[in-house]
Amino acid sequence: SKGYWKDIQTVKKELDLLCTEFGLCGEMPSVEMLKQLGPPGLNTAIAHHGGRTKVAELLGYKTQRKSKTYWGDLDNIIAEMQQFIMQHDPKFRIDKDQLGT
Repeated sequence: SKGYWKDIQTVKKELDLLCTEFGLCGEMPSVEMLKQLGPPGLNTAIAHHGGRTKVAELLGYKTQRKSKTYWGDLDNIIAEMQQFIMQHDPKFRIDKDQLGT
């Protein structure tokens, strides 16, 4: 029915089902995943309730999105790069002195 998505608990129930089915362990599904795999109307309902990041905060889901100030800190950028590189080439290391800052 039309009022189905107005209740944030309905959104939570559907997100919980999606996360359980795809093993997301408390991680907010991506926009693409919501569009492709979520029930019709879920993405629109999330937008109605304030958007993906806000809904994730409200319902206790983790997101990959970082605040704007997070990316302004070189140490955070290096930490994120190191984490990414460790997943792809564990022997590679970033030397902060070589970054030319």
